[in-house]
Amino acid sequence: MNSPFSTVGYHARFPQGWFFIQSVVEGYVLSVKDSSTEVDAQIVLHPWSSTEYRSQLWMHDGDCLVNFNSKLVLDV
Repeated sequence: MNSPFSTVGYHARFPQGWFFIQSVVEGYVLSVKDSSTEVDAQIVLHPWSSTEYRSQLWMHDGDCLVNFNSKLVLDV
């Protein structure tokens, strides 16, 4: 399998400040389901929303991806 993610030493570069994480295939963005601020909230792909966009914004803080609305980090 030939993937850039399997290359030793590969590092992604995140934009400065808040950004959307968008699927190349569907165009949907990573979002916290129902704009939840609970620790166990689900993360979903959802169409971009002009009213719920706060739960769709993320920032790289050096170690983690932080959600704008909940201020919680993404954990898989």
